[in-house]
Amino acid sequence: MKAKGMNQQANKILKELYQDRDITYCEICGGTFALSWHHRHKRVFYKDKPELLSSFNQTILVCPVCHQKIEYNRELHNKTFKKLRGDEI
Repeated sequence: MKAKGMNQQANKILKELYQDRDITYCEICGGTFALSWHHRHKRVFYKDKPELLSSFNQTILVCPVCHQKIEYNRELHNKTFKKLRGDEI
């Protein structure tokens, strides 16, 4: 499956997973504007593991401001994932 198709399928699965857990807000600040999933790893990591692209433990729901903050601060990124999803399995 091509990357675009994989991303679209993952987005559908993640949407259901998050709605089932009633997570409809930024998991860092609580905001609700323009939310997106932030992955534990860069997308290339999931190329050979496409099932992990839509894993709850591999993602957090964030607003654009928080996404930007953790995207380029590896220490904050790791702390946030550890706090919200625990250690990587």
